[in-house]
Amino acid sequence: MDSFDFNQDYIISEIKWKSEEIAYQSPLLKQLSRLIAAQAAQEGVESIEWGFTYPSAFSQGQQNNYEVTWEELLNELTKISGQNHKPLEQEALRTESVAFAQFFGDVLGQDLVHTTCVDIGGGTSDISVWQDNHLVHQASVPYAGRDLFHQILQPVLKPDVHFIDEIFGLSSDEAKVFCDRYSSPNNFNLSLDNYLRGNAETILASGYRKK
Repeated sequence: MDSFDFNQDYIISEIKWKSEEIAYQSPLLKQLSRLIAAQAAQEGVESIEWGFTYPSAFSQGQQNNYEVTWEELLNELTKISGQNHKPLEQEALRTESVAFAQFFGDVLGQDLVHTTCVDIGGGTSDISVWQDNHLVHQASVPYAGRDLFHQILQPVLKPDVHFIDEIFGLSSDEAKVFCDRYSSPNNFNLSLDNYLRGNAETILASGYRKK
């Protein structure tokens, strides 16, 4: 993972917000849905009802394309898996902000009174405002975890900044290599995401655990 060059043109990230996301959406969702179906088949599941979420900032055209993409994927998945794959009968397609809030209302039994729910993801934050369990407003903005962490961290990833080794539990030499590699790649978010994902156990064990 650390030796992979994320500055290549064939590495595509933040698909959700790119104008050309439709070209990459189907292959991504196909891979995810097949992994889920395979896991379900291993556990003896014969039928799956699917629910889908999307950012409330999607245009009507994006919503329509997204729904059609899922219909085609489920039809294909039913044919190749031998399982029955179909959308939920009610509200199969929901915005991320509504789905997030309804988890608290329907699953956890919490009343959504004078409530604002903010689902902070990696690239987007989805917001829904509720009054007496009724949706008043919803929005989705491309400002989230990466902006709160990555973009604050990126300007200080320089070899002369000494606390980088403390943050990630690195030696001085490792910190210099890390800073040289991740300070200014074109695909900074993706490269840092994968570094953290691939080295999380080491970072937590040798870094934060010392504090």
